[in-house]
Amino acid sequence: MKTPLEATKCWLEDAVIGHNFCPFARREFVANRIKFTVVETKVGLEEALERLVDELRDLDNSDVETTLLVFAADFKHFDDFIDLMELGDQLIDALEYRGTYQLAHFHPMYLFDGEEPDSASHYTNRAPYPTLHLLREASLARVLKDKTESDDIVATNIATCERLGNALLQNALHRYRDS
Repeated sequence: MKTPLEATKCWLEDAVIGHNFCPFARREFVANRIKFTVVETKVGLEEALERLVDELRDLDNSDVETTLLVFAADFKHFDDFIDLMELGDQLIDALEYRGTYQLAHFHPMYLFDGEEPDSASHYTNRAPYPTLHLLREASLARVLKDKTESDDIVATNIATCERLGNALLQNALHRYRDS
């Protein structure tokens, strides 16, 4: 059985980079500029937000490009994770980080509002564990400048997931954690 860190790195390398879901993940992964912080125990909402603040402040003072904050034992229910996502986004505003950092999110049971529950599109945001992804806005803007529109990236990712199919994607998600 993989540790949460091993599972997350496997998912990043195999799914995110392997299927090119993120246009700059490969470069940062190879350059070792991705920080992985795994919270191994249940911490609850308040402490999770405190961890998020710590990671934001660490980004202020480092050359790390991006951070994945992985909750190995908490936020297993997607509704609880939605609360964390929303409060995390509000926290970015409250700390005046809007425009500096952006918060992306991944969960094993991620569901996009308005999509059918069995839509393959959900796999664009599914990861082995509930994960908050802190991105530098300036870096994201540089990457997207060389691409078409970010909506095109999303559409391409959804098309890739639909082509791969739910069964393959679900098996891969389990394999990241369980092998």
